[in-house]
Amino acid sequence: MKFVKAFLEKFGSGLFIGIVAGISAGFIFGIISMLMNQSIWGRDAEIREQATITKDREVTRKGITMILGNLKNNSEDSMRMFKIKADLFDENGTFVEQCSDYISDLDAGKQTHFKIICKSCDSNKTIEHSSYKIYLGGF
Repeated sequence: MKFVKAFLEKFGSGLFIGIVAGISAGFIFGIISMLMNQSIWGRDAEIREQATITKDREVTRKGITMILGNLKNNSEDSMRMFKIKADLFDENGTFVEQCSDYISDLDAGKQTHFKIICKSCDSNKTIEHSSYKIYLGGF
């Protein structure tokens, strides 16, 4: 009987310690994930302050729309990785498609060219549109 009682006491203690450790680890993981998510994905405003789209134009080749342009890094730091996006709108101003591309390693004070290719996944053509808006974002 003593054996069963000792076993249950140790098992209960171990179970309690395991539950507390699991909850603590989950809480710590949640906090770290939230902070990392904010630092990586919440950079849109920072990127818009650091970089400027200096020129852009729309070109259509073989039914595929491309947005070509120039981007300048206005900050004193190199920019590692960010996304440039173009929202396409129909003649009523209704959103119809979003295109994007990544820019990497833009040194401080430098400019680079970019090309965003807009094509539908189910066809190799761009959805009909009449205007676009281009902007910078994080990942």
